[in-house]
Amino acid sequence: MLKRSLIIILSLILLIGVGNSMKPVGTNIIVTIGNENVRTINLENTKGDIFKFAFEEKTISDIKYINIGEKGTLNFKNKPPDKITITDSLINSKGQYIYPDKLTREVPVTIENDNYNFKIENSIASAYSSFSIENQTVFRGYKIITYQNKKEYVYAFVIKTKPY
Repeated sequence: MLKRSLIIILSLILLIGVGNSMKPVGTNIIVTIGNENVRTINLENTKGDIFKFAFEEKTISDIKYINIGEKGTLNFKNKPPDKITITDSLINSKGQYIYPDKLTREVPVTIENDNYNFKIENSIASAYSSFSIENQTVFRGYKIITYQNKKEYVYAFVIKTKPY
């Protein structure tokens, strides 16, 4: 009986270990906007409130204020993706989309010296939002989807900007 229990426990440990090692890890990414390094996470589960991570008690102070017009750079540490898409969404202080998919904007990206460049522009969504008050700040969630060797990797970061 003890031998059988031991085999079951070892089998469970092995299955759990193998299951965790099969989650996509992706490549490392460094996001810089202006002179600020922006905290970016690799998302293994892209369902639900993907920007919630930024509003946890320990990390909310890490959300950087960025001026409209600043240039952003994505550096994939010499492992550039085959394809990349960046989206910009207005989010609330809980990391939830204010306008799911309706006013999410795809951000134009240019490639220069293996860096992927983009610009922080005005958010049209903030003009429609009751959360936006002139001269206040709004939270914006950026989702980065990359493809490398036919695998999808998803990253996210959150910044604060003026609403418009």
